[in-house]
Amino acid sequence: MRKQLILPFNAPSLREGSGVTIEAGRESVACGMCGHSQCSEPFYKTEVESEIYLSEGVKAEDKAGMMQILQRFEEEAQRDEEDREDDDDGDDDDLAKRLEGIDLDTANPATILSLLSPSQRQAFEQLVRNPHSEKVKELLDSDKVGSVAKLWWEDEGRMPEMIVLPDGLMKSPPPATRGSSLLFNVFAICIAYTSVSLTLLTSPLSIVPNSLGTARDLISQLIPFLSNHKSTTAFPSIGSAWLDVVSRLPPPQSSTHLRTVLKSTLALLQPTLVTLSDMPSPLECSPRRRTLLALSDLSQVFGEGGKANHVTKKLAFYAAFVYFVGDEAWSVLVEGVIRRLGEIEKEVEEDEHQAPIRRKPMDTRPLIQEL
Repeated sequence: MRKQLILPFNAPSLREGSGVTIEAGRESVACGMCGHSQCSEPFYKTEVESEIYLSEGVKAEDKAGMMQILQRFEEEAQRDEEDREDDDDGDDDDLAKRLEGIDLDTANPATILSLLSPSQRQAFEQLVRNPHSEKVKELLDSDKVGSVAKLWWEDEGRMPEMIVLPDGLMKSPPPATRGSSLLFNVFAICIAYTSVSLTLLTSPLSIVPNSLGTARDLISQLIPFLSNHKSTTAFPSIGSAWLDVVSRLPPPQSSTHLRTVLKSTLALLQPTLVTLSDMPSPLECSPRRRTLLALSDLSQVFGEGGKANHVTKKLAFYAAFVYFVGDEAWSVLVEGVIRRLGEIEKEVEEDEHQAPIRRKPMDTRPLIQEL
């Protein structure tokens, strides 16, 4: 409950043109009746102190008493602010205790989310809903991301469930398998899949139900030909597929980040050794099993509730294409991606050898000035 301070004069009002300005970037914006505590409180404090000292007909001891009251209010406000900061620190400490004994690499994401406080869960959901925000970019550029964003095909963690193709596709391969016209579309899909997995720090994408909508939106932004049922896009080369997807990534994109995306995409495309066994699906025995599992994961992301739609049907078609396409054509794709990765590696080396840019010293002037 706020205390009322009765003064022997009229309190000053904050008006337009009162002389209080806020520096925002390169502009000075007049702060009139904005209601910002960081703008109005220093003004009132200064004006009230001036009125106390300059008021006539007020005894010295009364002035001293009023100054003591102001000082007490200021101390109480400072204590309140410190209490709020302590509460925030306490939330972090409590979270650390709640996470004790839990393996974050293997724990169910739903279990981890349940351990967050309402405010922490809200902050996390805001990041997921706005993956292109400055905060997300800061997290992606930090050194901590490497230990958090572990991709299932690189860390051998939990893998998606393999897609089940219709009998028609298995018995009658898609006509496109006779050539390599759709190979570069598969490459584009894998780029988008890798990029979104790194952005959302989720792998596989389908394991967190609350982020499926965000994953669908991001994938559709990067490769609109997948979600557009009328699209007839067929990329003519590796370079055209790469440039098209990269141009849709939120700027700025450093060479280092692009190298990470392409390197992980290459790992998704490279064939793996297969051990023949009694697998429930022939796709499990394919040397392109990783690529097929990526398409399977996307099918679960877009097939909400297990219902088929035009996107899941496209993904099934691409999966059949990947399964039946010739080894020679697939090798051409992988070798081309390796060459593209080598080009980006050179760009990263050039960036690292460039002289550091001399930055202007930070402006340390206060944001609020009295004219």
